[in-house]
Amino acid sequence: MIDDAFFNVFGIECFYNNFIFKGILDAESQVFNTGQIGIRSTLYKLTVKTNDCKQMGLVNNFGDAIDKSIYIKDEIYKIQDGGIQEDGEICILILNKE
Repeated sequence: MIDDAFFNVFGIECFYNNFIFKGILDAESQVFNTGQIGIRSTLYKLTVKTNDCKQMGLVNNFGDAIDKSIYIKDEIYKIQDGGIQEDGEICILILNKE
């Protein structure tokens, strides 16, 4: 069982519709090479409790993330990928800024 204290200490407030929830945001930078040009893209990984994802409808019945937008620190992030992890307690959402 995931301890709420962990998210309360390390998490940041996130917003979706009328829901407020805590998540842990990490940035991952990726470089895509297209011939001689390298394009840098920053994707963000948001770790959220699975119960929160299910309650808000951010994952489907199969545990896959749904294409929606959420607010974090007054910025809009679009869910690109992700889903419920093996243990079922944690949901990882892959985001990019809109």
